[in-house]
Parts: sequence; C-alpha cells; structure tokens
Amino acid sequence: MQKQDNYVGNDKLGRECHAKRKRLDILLNEPILNDFKMDMYKTMAKHDIGREMVIYGIKKGER
Repeated sequence: MQKQDNYVGNDKLGRECHAKRKRLDILLNEPILNDFKMDMYKTMAKHDIGREMVIYGIKKGER
C-alpha cells in the first residue's frame, strides 16, 4: 500500500487495498521468493514491524 491508499471510510479503496495485500501474499508463497520473504520478515522484526492476525470464533454448540 502507498501513502495515498488511506482506505478508512472508503469501501471501494479498502477492497482494492485488500486485493493488493492478497496478491502480495500469493506472490510471496512462490518457492523462488522464499529467501526474499525470510529476509523481509527478519528486517521487519528487527524494526519492530510485523503482521498480526486475530481470529475470533465460537465453538459449535456453545451459543
């Protein structure tokens, strides 16, 4: 994403940014990019930049 990609309050741009992120994730899964991906993640960690995923769920039958 770029600085001008401020999607807050802009659903259309939000969908476009999400599509960009998905494309990047798909590209980074190519075996030829494994070393690049690891170097990128190490650099991000070195600078305290990371990705976070939060998953919420409800166990079946406990509602």
